[in-house]
Amino acid sequence: MLLMSVPLFFGVVWRKANRQGTWAGLASGVFLYLFCRFLDTPAGDRFQLEALPFLAGIWSDHAFAFRSFIPAIGCALTFFLVSRLTQEESRTLLNRFYCVMNTPIGQEAKVSAVGIHLLVMGEEKVGRPGDLDEEALERLYQSYAAYKVRGSNGSLELVREPGLG
Repeated sequence: MLLMSVPLFFGVVWRKANRQGTWAGLASGVFLYLFCRFLDTPAGDRFQLEALPFLAGIWSDHAFAFRSFIPAIGCALTFFLVSRLTQEESRTLLNRFYCVMNTPIGQEAKVSAVGIHLLVMGEEKVGRPGDLDEEALERLYQSYAAYKVRGSNGSLELVREPGLG
């Protein structure tokens, strides 16, 4: 569960995250988790004594910490590096995502006005790709970005609630 939470959290909060970084982070995290689980087996004990003798005493004392934090840190590091080294997601896609995320409940008309049609229970209307007004979407995003913690141009999408200080 910890492995999935790292790319999920940073994928929502960090604007420069992308799908390649997410998949690479998950893959490296799962690999490291399985490797750490292998080290808990009898074959892993032999491997530790032969290839990693410095780990033998430390591993048995702190196995839970190793199994939890090594995969999570490896996942986060891989996620960050791959996201930085590969192409970013399109600005329109990101603006659309963050406008939907930041629109308060009851104010869905704001996103409908720019061409984003949210499915509501029992509703049949689905927006077509050509319906999106990218200029209006950019203006709506900038109106929400004014409340970002690190400023409207920051890459972190942490938002202060308007009216709460």
